Amino acid sequence: MNFTKALSGNFSHSFVMCYQFADSWWTQTVARWSLFGNNVGDYLMAFLFNQMGNALSFKSIFTEIEQDLKNQYYADIAY
Repeated sequence: MNFTKALSGNFSHSFVMCYQFADSWWTQTVARWSLFGNNVGDYLMAFLFNQMGNALSFKSIFTEIEQDLKNQYYADIAY
C-alpha cells in the first residue's frame, strides 16, 4: 500500500514535469542559438566575458575582506 501511495502521490507528476522541463530547456536553447547565430565563437566570447566579470566580482569581495581584516581594532580591555 505504501509503495502504490508513493507512486500515485509523490511521483505521479514527475514524468510530466520532467517532460515540461526538457521541452522548456530545448525551446530556450533553440531561441538563444538563433539569437546568437550559428557561430560558436560568440558563445565562447560570452563565456569568457562572464568569467571575467565573475573574477572582478570575486576580487572586489576579497579586497573588502582584506580591508576589513586590516581595519579591525583589537583593544586591550582590562576587566
